[in-house]
Amino acid sequence: MANLSDKVSQGTVPAAELTKRTKVLDENDVTITATNLSSYIHSMVAYADSDDNWRLKFNMELDFSDTVASRSDIKISGATFATRIGLQALIVTAESTATADDARGFIVGSTNSIVMECDVTRNGCEISGDIELASKPTWADANMENEIAVNAYIPEATSTEAGVVKANKWEKHTLTTDLTASDSDNSDLRFNNLTIGKMYRVSLQGDLRYTETSGQDAASIAVTNNSVEIVKVNHLTLGSFSDYAVKGSTGIFSAAATTVIFNCTITNTAEIKGTQDATWAILEELNNYEAETADFT
Repeated sequence: MANLSDKVSQGTVPAAELTKRTKVLDENDVTITATNLSSYIHSMVAYADSDDNWRLKFNMELDFSDTVASRSDIKISGATFATRIGLQALIVTAESTATADDARGFIVGSTNSIVMECDVTRNGCEISGDIELASKPTWADANMENEIAVNAYIPEATSTEAGVVKANKWEKHTLTTDLTASDSDNSDLRFNNLTIGKMYRVSLQGDLRYTETSGQDAASIAVTNNSVEIVKVNHLTLGSFSDYAVKGSTGIFSAAATTVIFNCTITNTAEIKGTQDATWAILEELNNYEAETADFT
């Protein structure tokens, strides 16, 4: 049977198996304090159970001063023990200078301590436990096992491969001045820094106006990527009168160049309105879109 890391690398791991669990941490990662503590080593893992309650599983070996009394309150930095009674498992073994050595331990949530007691003076103890916490330890997020695995093994989705879908970026550009002359690459509306091969959607609104006195007035905006037209809006007249139209269009494309160009064409007395947010364009990433299909034909 494939283990979790194998399943993650294959992109087939069920969400239920991505449990909230830290890496195995030691004394270099998490600090322990206790009465008369001289040195210690430990290993521990924090995890969330099926009810989403955080727990701490650990083994620790503590060395005390030779003359300490038979009780010690032990604290684990960044971890808060549950004050209510929960399922707890705790085993204590004391190292003693005497022959009798009856050791026991219990959790005191109100003081956030593991209390170790024994019937004689001791110079150390070993404690193993699996105890319920009041909340996620403060150091858990920086040491999550599954977050590292997901980032390392599941790739981002593309137009041809399944994977993790990232949020879609989008950006709006607005024409800032009225255009009364043609501009083959308008800098206000132009988009840069596209990724070749990625899917995008461009949306366009154009406020197209004219005052006809003679001949033909016309205004248009053509949107292209790599010289291929994606969408276009236009308005023209053959009469002797004033008119305007607000027109829109949208199109999906796979980027073949890193720029989207807006070719604005003006004939005679026509204009493209740029004030009052009249003419604008929006470019959106489409991270979860496939390339165009013929499946619906």
